[in-house]
Amino acid sequence: MSIVKFSFAFMIFDAGRDLKVTQMNRYQQWKNRTDVFSFS
Repeated sequence: MSIVKFSFAFMIFDAGRDLKVTQMNRYQQWKNRTDVFSFS
């Protein structure tokens, strides 16, 4: 496996991980918002 291929695969993996983290944060914020609405 060449260095270029490896770094490219790692870049894609890193981007996918960032996307997952962003989605989780969004979901967490959305959940907090709905919790606030249900308690008000």
